[in-house]
Amino acid sequence: VVIEAYARNGQSKDALSTLKDMQQRGIKPTLNAYQAVILACAERGDAKGGLSLLKEMQSVGLRAGCCSMYNTVMKTFLSHNDVQGVYRTVALLKSHGLRSDSTTKEILKNTREVKLRQEKTIAKA
Repeated sequence: VVIEAYARNGQSKDALSTLKDMQQRGIKPTLNAYQAVILACAERGDAKGGLSLLKEMQSVGLRAGCCSMYNTVMKTFLSHNDVQGVYRTVALLKSHGLRSDSTTKEILKNTREVKLRQEKTIAKA
């Protein structure tokens, strides 16, 4: 609950710090706690932090039932034109046994467009 409150109030660093503190004390964070911190990372533009948390979540035995957290991280990577970050997140989503939903497919479509623009820019240089 504390983590979610920090995340809702834009205190992403406090949310992450609380999550890490729980782990150090031997308390296993819930899926909701991870989700809140991943959303907080996305809000501050930290896609790599969100991806790291998705990996960590799986390593402690938690599994998202849908693509929403992955999509949030992919959107954050895309907002930075980080095509490879989007693709790494999709690969993780699939390795966790999830299938792309309509939002994922739209993100991938937009990612392909960004990649094409990047390739055209490189070809002109």
